[in-house]
Amino acid sequence: ARRLQHKQEAMQSARNAKLSERGASAGPSPILWGRHAGSVNAIVALQDGTTVATAGSDRLIRLWRSGVCLAVLAGHNDKVLCLLPFGEGRLLSGSADGTVKLWKVDPSQPGRGSCVLTFSGHVGAVHDLARLSDVYFVSGGDDGILRIWSLRAPRDPCLVVPPHSIAPGTIRSVACLSASRSRWIVASSEDTTIHFWSVEATQTQRHGGSRATKRESTDSQAGAMSPPPPKDASHESLPSKTTKGWHDAVASARLLRSLPDAHGRQADVQCLIALSDGTALSAGHDATVKRWDRRRTDCIAHASAGTKFEQVWSATTFKNGCWVAIASGTTPSVSIRGTDTLEELLSLDFSMHTDQRIMCVASLSDNRLVVGCQDGQLLTVAVDAYVV
Repeated sequence: ARRLQHKQEAMQSARNAKLSERGASAGPSPILWGRHAGSVNAIVALQDGTTVATAGSDRLIRLWRSGVCLAVLAGHNDKVLCLLPFGEGRLLSGSADGTVKLWKVDPSQPGRGSCVLTFSGHVGAVHDLARLSDVYFVSGGDDGILRIWSLRAPRDPCLVVPPHSIAPGTIRSVACLSASRSRWIVASSEDTTIHFWSVEATQTQRHGGSRATKRESTDSQAGAMSPPPPKDASHESLPSKTTKGWHDAVASARLLRSLPDAHGRQADVQCLIALSDGTALSAGHDATVKRWDRRRTDCIAHASAGTKFEQVWSATTFKNGCWVAIASGTTPSVSIRGTDTLEELLSLDFSMHTDQRIMCVASLSDNRLVVGCQDGQLLTVAVDAYVV
């Protein structure tokens, strides 16, 4: 314990010295990028790493690069709450109008962008989206139900996962974990519970020119293969043109574990992030951040977000997944932490620019952060040079 304390003190001294050399003891200064007419509810970086999409309570989605608005996407009938990049030139959005829309976007052609698909089925707002494969994605919202959708069959979800808690509530956040040929879904609900599911899929194999279908569990402890489910409209048979190592069609989702009060009693888990090593980060209104192991579904790291963070509202990973930026839901602050130990590396104060909560945060390929505020402001800040 003493050795760890000395190491942390040495790292903090090195950071302070670096800031002192740059004459910037207060850290980097945010720059105003633009604004929405209302709260900014979501920010994501597109595949090029330099363009961001933002979603607002003004029902609009905007594409930005270097503070210039490239395009405005209109089509939702209520505020837009979440965004998900889905490959080159594709963007998914979820709204309080209960729909998910797929947009065709091209940052190289300013002013261009169109809605190509609409997914309907949720009762109430859609709060979060997560990518399961090149074809499938997951949505969750006010009705407490997870829906797994295929881009090739947008009319109905290919799988509906009902709530598994005694007091089901709004699904706040969804993340998809992967390892080799396996997939897991992690979801947080308003009743303070985190749920872990193993996703099962059917896989089509060729035997001497014929095609045979088998059902395979993506959880290593699921047991032997069983016959495929009856073919109907809700289980689409897809060509194997998905992510390498993934299967042809989603068949079912098996609940592995539910963790009530994962962040304490009456503490919403506001955001979940999937890490590249197959673990997940969660952050909640108890001002803590936790890291979860997908196999044991246990917490393997835990840290307080700090005295400024009475609530954590949003988070994102960057620098190849080594850092996580955590945005405060009460004071306009962002904490930069290492994803392995969750130790704080840098604290950013935005109180000179806004007195409203930071609703969302995203990172660009050059490790700049873009934050969206409740008052509609978009602020950007460079942090790479300030973290040892």
